[in-house]
Amino acid sequence: MINVEPFKAKLVSEPEVRETKRGPVCNMRVRQVDPGKSSVFIDIAVFAEELVEHCRGLVSGAVIDVSGAGLIYSQWES
Repeated sequence: MINVEPFKAKLVSEPEVRETKRGPVCNMRVRQVDPGKSSVFIDIAVFAEELVEHCRGLVSGAVIDVSGAGLIYSQWES
């Protein structure tokens, strides 16, 4: 797990909110907004109930601020 500096990202699809036994979860796919650099796509899961409520109002193309602890990073080449 890694900790990251906060960054801006653009939603590339509509957020998906689903209910689980432990509460709601919001899954999002974003593209890091960093002019002049290649795009980085990131999958995000939001578990905090009050933050999931904010996810319900987001639409594809919205720019959001991303920060967190305990993020999992994986990379591959095709």
